Amino acid sequence: MKVHRRSNICVVFVLLGLVCSPSIVLGQYEPGSTVEFGQVDVRTSSPEILVVRIRYPSTANNTVAVIVGGQGFRRGPASTCPTVLRFLRSDCIVTVVFEPTSLGAKTGEVVASYGLCSYCPNQRWNLRGTGVVSRCDINADLRINGADVQLIVNQALGLAPAVTDLNNDGRVNVLDVQLLVNAALGRGCATAGR
Repeated sequence: MKVHRRSNICVVFVLLGLVCSPSIVLGQYEPGSTVEFGQVDVRTSSPEILVVRIRYPSTANNTVAVIVGGQGFRRGPASTCPTVLRFLRSDCIVTVVFEPTSLGAKTGEVVASYGLCSYCPNQRWNLRGTGVVSRCDINADLRINGADVQLIVNQALGLAPAVTDLNNDGRVNVLDVQLLVNAALGRGCATAGR
């Protein structure tokens, strides 16, 4: 009889655990893993990366909050998970964008918290990326502007050594100048390779 009671208690505990535990369906990354963003030009954005999907209704009896933090990392525009503890009414996802504002290696993390589940630990994903100087930032001042345009115009005219071949066609000419003008206007540095 005692064995029977213990198994009933165990079944009740397991059933409660299933109701309260979060159900994580992963984007591409297991909790505890590192999401690599690679090298991203300073003052630009990486592509949006799906880090985690949290399933409903397995979280219907639990509150969920997901926070993104770190140097240059932010929630992506497609993110739908709440940032404060809240009951979910449908599945939610968390995407992350890396926007470095300075040079060098940067780290961050995504943390998913579950408020009503006392035995559910927070889940974490590490974020890592590196801010680099853009090929379009010829003078390396971390800004793509008129000063860079003037430098490439001088190269295209032969007034300075032709070292900024942005489209990799073997020469600096009006095509490279146009790529740099577009970058200075905020349209991104569309070069042929790094």
